[in-house]
Amino acid sequence: MGNLVINGVASSNGGTFGDVIVNGKGTVNGEIQCKNLESNGIAAFKGNIVSQNTTVNGTATFHGSLSSKSVQVSRTAKLLDDVLIGQKPPVPK
Repeated sequence: MGNLVINGVASSNGGTFGDVIVNGKGTVNGEIQCKNLESNGIAAFKGNIVSQNTTVNGTATFHGSLSSKSVQVSRTAKLLDDVLIGQKPPVPK
């Protein structure tokens, strides 16, 4: 399983990944399943997300639902749909 890393200004489609890391300004269009999601800078996630661990260092907007065992926010997270925290989501294969 590969990782999705956005450095600088870019966008990508969703998918199943080990790690999803946004450094800079990034947009992910589509659903994401991952072990770790980390947003550093400004990020927009435009699909449902299932992750083991979610970390926001900066500003992130979640347009779909977020399901994660743990969520850490150091600046701002805008959650526009359902949020499920603390239950163990399925691990991507």
